[in-house]
This record gives sequence, C-alpha cells and structure tokens, in this order.
Amino acid sequence: MRRLLVVGHGRMGRLVEQLAPSYGFEVAGVLDRAANGGGAGVTAEACRGVDVAVDFSTPEARMRAIATNLNTCHIWADDGEQVTTIRNGGPMEVPVWIQRRYAELGLDPTTWRNES
Repeated sequence: MRRLLVVGHGRMGRLVEQLAPSYGFEVAGVLDRAANGGGAGVTAEACRGVDVAVDFSTPEARMRAIATNLNTCHIWADDGEQVTTIRNGGPMEVPVWIQRRYAELGLDPTTWRNES
C-alpha cells in the first residue's frame, strides 16, 4: 500500500484523506494549518517513508515552502529557471527524494506526476 501525506486539510484535503484507502493509499500523515503554519511542516522528516504527497494548502504556503529550498543543496537559485517556473504555476522538477524513493520501489521517477 502506498503511503500518502495530505498537505492542507480543508474540504479537498479532508475528502482525499477519506477516500485514500479505497484507492490503495494509507494516509501516513495530515498537515493542517496548525501543523504547517507558513509551510514549516513540510520537512524531510514529515516526508520520510511517504510515497506521495498532495498539497491543498494556499498558494502563499506553497511559496513559503519553496523558499526553504532556495539557495540550498537543492540548487534552486532564487533567480533560476526552476523557481521561475514554479512561481508561474508550472510543475516542479522531480525532487531528489522522489527519485530515490522510486528507485527503491523499482519505479521510473519520470512517471511520478502520472501515477494513478
């Protein structure tokens, strides 16, 4: 069973949490507003052992979470192409931790957005 982290616990987050088991997912955790204030709850520890995370938080929280990766070992420069793409609503590159987890599971990491 795949492990799911739900980020944001409004109507959509609660619905996904409720329906996840019927789609073969175990809910590994839920980050509500209190647990994810300012995007601070999305950490490596919160994602450890998680196969999939869905983010239903606010655009502001998404930008704060992105800010934690700027100019770090993730090599996201504030003025770089990846950050510009995300700020414009585009998709994020496949994160290193997803690449590693997919490799552990014997899956192709380039398909992570297309998994059903």
